[in-house]
Amino acid sequence: MLLCTITLPGTRCKKRMLVCICDQCNQYFCRKFSKTNAFISSTRLTFCKKKCVIEALKKGNVANKSFEETCFKRFGTLNPNKNAAVFEKRKQTCIKLYGTAHSLQSRAVIAKRKDTNIIKYGHTCSLICEQTAKKTKATKLKLYGDENYTNRKQTLSTCLQRYNVHNPSQFKKFKEKRTATVLKRFNVENAFQSKELMQHVDRNISSRKRHETMKRNHTYKQMTYPEKMLFELLCKHFGGCDVERNVLINDRWPIDFYVKSIDTFIQLDGVYWHGLDRPINEIKKFRTKRDVTIYQKYVTDIEQAVWCKKMKIKLIRYTDEQLLGGLVNITMLEGK
Repeated sequence: MLLCTITLPGTRCKKRMLVCICDQCNQYFCRKFSKTNAFISSTRLTFCKKKCVIEALKKGNVANKSFEETCFKRFGTLNPNKNAAVFEKRKQTCIKLYGTAHSLQSRAVIAKRKDTNIIKYGHTCSLICEQTAKKTKATKLKLYGDENYTNRKQTLSTCLQRYNVHNPSQFKKFKEKRTATVLKRFNVENAFQSKELMQHVDRNISSRKRHETMKRNHTYKQMTYPEKMLFELLCKHFGGCDVERNVLINDRWPIDFYVKSIDTFIQLDGVYWHGLDRPINEIKKFRTKRDVTIYQKYVTDIEQAVWCKKMKIKLIRYTDEQLLGGLVNITMLEGK
């Protein structure tokens, strides 16, 4: 870093400038000098543009290495969140402020976030907003050349690199740790084997809690291509704020879509998994494990239809073949 004085072209004005070398791309660049930016950052690293900062923060690059070195000196770990004292301090702060071990477990925080999302995006979840979805697709297209990009390949390669398995839950050490925890808490290897625990389980409440947690954490499985196609058609016709995804009915069954303005639930069924591509008597022979799953889905579909009819709830079912074959007319929904 070099301090120099330059005269502005066509004037007598002189300015003190810092001539720096970017620590990421090694190019020279100038920056205005002042006491506040004499050292550009606490790491003493300088970057010519935002793109270089983003690149430098990636694993193995200069900023990331500097961060890890500082963390190791201060906390004895490469990440401060892995330090027991830091973790406990953060937990105690959350308990003091919100009454829970994590801020996102606080009902007040959840309610505030929902209110903020409604004001900003017109929906309780920002990810469902049509504007956000378009922005996400545009960003993915710009960065990866594909608007539907997922980092699944990168996730798999990281798991293979770290644990030599495709999924962390397959790692022997994690399996043993999980089994030991369950043994300690419930005196069985699997929590669902505990008779005492299962006596207190209300399946309807469990289903509702699981559904709410998955929606809150956005851990529902990604939409299939037909589901995305139907979701986009519904949003285009009724508006993104009028369509909800994964709505629970009867505290048991998550339904794919709910359109508020016409008070209608819409379920999209795959013909294979819902047993619509062959006679039910053929499925009931249970030649494979998949046949058992398919039959269970078939029975659930009948239960849903009976319950909805009894409760006078509008439930419309389409199949993926109908949708892909162009046989689904969204405009007809308003007349039903």
